[in-house]
Amino acid sequence: MKKKQLLCGLFIAALLLSACSPKPQNTGPKTIASPIDTETHDGERDRKLSIRWWAPANLDSQKKYPLVVYAHGLGGDLEDSRWMAEYLVSHGFIVAAPRFPKTNGDDLENMDMNDLLNQPGDISWVVDVATDLQPGLPDRLKNTVDGSRIALAGHSFGGLTTYLAGYDKELMEPRLKAVVLLAAGVGDIFHPPFYQTRPLPMLIIHGDHDRLVEFKGTSLQTYQRADVPRVLAKLIGGTHFGHSEAHSIAFNFDNLPCWLAPEKLKDNGNVHFHADLLSRDSAVGLGEISAPAPCQYSLPSGPTMSTDRQKTVSNELILAFLDYALAEQPDMNKTTLLNILQRIDTSQDDVVIESAL
Repeated sequence: MKKKQLLCGLFIAALLLSACSPKPQNTGPKTIASPIDTETHDGERDRKLSIRWWAPANLDSQKKYPLVVYAHGLGGDLEDSRWMAEYLVSHGFIVAAPRFPKTNGDDLENMDMNDLLNQPGDISWVVDVATDLQPGLPDRLKNTVDGSRIALAGHSFGGLTTYLAGYDKELMEPRLKAVVLLAAGVGDIFHPPFYQTRPLPMLIIHGDHDRLVEFKGTSLQTYQRADVPRVLAKLIGGTHFGHSEAHSIAFNFDNLPCWLAPEKLKDNGNVHFHADLLSRDSAVGLGEISAPAPCQYSLPSGPTMSTDRQKTVSNELILAFLDYALAEQPDMNKTTLLNILQRIDTSQDDVVIESAL
């Protein structure tokens, strides 16, 4: 029951906010080219995948660029990656944002959360395309991606995909060098043995005013259980849709599904991907859902963080973390990252950071 309520809540909230747009974020020194969309087909798995590519306008043919794959949430879209993609591209990254075939917002009638187990394979396909192992890469990006510097970032249901692609014994993508979890859903099902597949560095960012995925029941649990190099950033007043296309000054968009569609949070009896995960012979370190259902828990007092502020802080943290995790020798950059984290933690009252690097 809790599992299905949680996922239905994420679904309804995503639909209600699909028309909102963010303001442009502060960017770095590099000019950003217009994004390019490509249509690809994984014939072996019979999966059609649209991919949006973001890259600097002026690419150096003698240089390889780090890649970040962005996994959208339930009911998401290619455009969901813009707030982070533009920022990272302006600092010298390439970003690839796939549209998952059965959990995007373009085909609501056929949306199927049980397709989750196929989405880590979609991530691997995007990496194959980006590194010229499969067709579908825009011509201007040929031979530009550094296959040794690849990270995956996922929001909400895309965060759940990121857990699996990062650490699951059967579903993980071995070429990943780091993961970023943004208000990742259902993280409470993963226990310490799950993370023992490899010491993949992890950045967790989550707002404590998230009404759809509770911070304490999910992301805090992940930080406490995962014995990997990790950083946890709690955004005071941050919300679930602060990492989406929504834009507001101080309104918590997470309230909309709780107020307007509470009946849609009820169990519909059709969600079984959690049981599918548990039933695999390769399942290690997976348990039951313990976090409260959406809208069914109290929030801390205090104001809501603006969505622009949430994206700005998140981008700064993501860039600093990736500069560390994707370095040829991450330990050489550890001190720099720790200094940045300490500066943010001590100078900004709305961010609380823990780290174990």
